[in-house]
Amino acid sequence: MSKTYRFQLKKVKIQTKWNVFPLKEFVNLQNGFAFKSADYVESSNVLNFRQANIRLKGVLDLDYKKTFLPDNFSEKYKDFVLKDGDIVIAMTDMNSDLNLLAIPTIFKNTSRTTFLLNQRVGKFINFKLDKIIPSYLNSILKSEISRTQLRNLGFGSVQFNLSKTDLLNFKIPLPTLDIQQKIVDEIEVLEKQEQDLQNIILTHKEHINTSLETLFNKATKSVRLSDTDIFETKIGKRVLKSEISNQGKYPVYSANVFEPFGFINKELLTDFSTSSVVWGIDGDWMVNVIPANIPFYPTDHCGYLRIKQPIAKARYIAYCLDKEGKQIGFSRTKRASIDRIEGIKIPLPTMAEQEKVDVEIENLENEITEFEKQIAEIPKQKEAILKKYLE
Repeated sequence: MSKTYRFQLKKVKIQTKWNVFPLKEFVNLQNGFAFKSADYVESSNVLNFRQANIRLKGVLDLDYKKTFLPDNFSEKYKDFVLKDGDIVIAMTDMNSDLNLLAIPTIFKNTSRTTFLLNQRVGKFINFKLDKIIPSYLNSILKSEISRTQLRNLGFGSVQFNLSKTDLLNFKIPLPTLDIQQKIVDEIEVLEKQEQDLQNIILTHKEHINTSLETLFNKATKSVRLSDTDIFETKIGKRVLKSEISNQGKYPVYSANVFEPFGFINKELLTDFSTSSVVWGIDGDWMVNVIPANIPFYPTDHCGYLRIKQPIAKARYIAYCLDKEGKQIGFSRTKRASIDRIEGIKIPLPTMAEQEKVDVEIENLENEITEFEKQIAEIPKQKEAILKKYLE
């Protein structure tokens, strides 16, 4: 293995001591079926598996905007049924925020639900097992260098697409089967750690939700968000594209109140001594809490609420606002305007009860933050494993 191959793309280089081959040498690709909206039913045991179910970095979200197909479709379209161990890849990117291009993953089915492959998703089939281990293909395609190169194969002026031909001609290093297995074994240890951490985070979030729901049900009185003696509710101001800078001082929040879309140097708010409950006015319904002493800039697509009297905790108010907003049906088409927000009545438990739950939630959130940091390091550790065996 003296020959060395070098990939280069946008100043990113990777070396490998192994021969490189196009995917078509040892695998084929099957596109899913073009199910029509007229095929959808209100509920069934058959789900339409779409590109939107493959989230950032290949994480599966099987609950994302579910669409159901008739139960008899699992037999009628049995060639498109996904099975445990299948590797799938989004072939089109309807939303660049999801980073859907070239994010394969090993599909994990459930015992009660059948998933039918949509036409916008490709499935690797006909593996030549004497040449490649499927889990190795999954790992190498999910590596940062592969994902970067595959994204750059995308075409289309509005949405980015990946052609079957380009994908099958895409070259990867192919070590011997024993080396492939070592890579798979070491990466699976990391993935087990990741899954364990994700499970703990999920349990913590469920506990937080249960605690807030219990608190909600204990309330003996209520208060309207329009009460200006208790609450301040306002909307941010429009931000020009020219004002956004990576070197800006303050994170800017718009309809997505969980992720700032940029940074800005000018101020809108000056007092951050209390926590702020923020919500998206005209996007998917979202509510978040920005802790005290964390400066931020809300745009005209972001509303913010502050509590002026010590009768409520921000986490509890955010929970109630989120709950009520879902019942009202706030969305991209039904705006969460100030008038509508101020019309909401919040059940109010005692402050002592709120404070007890709030301390408990803060501890859980701190643990979640630490676990998320550990999860964020796992991709780097996977890259290190690939580098160790492939270079």
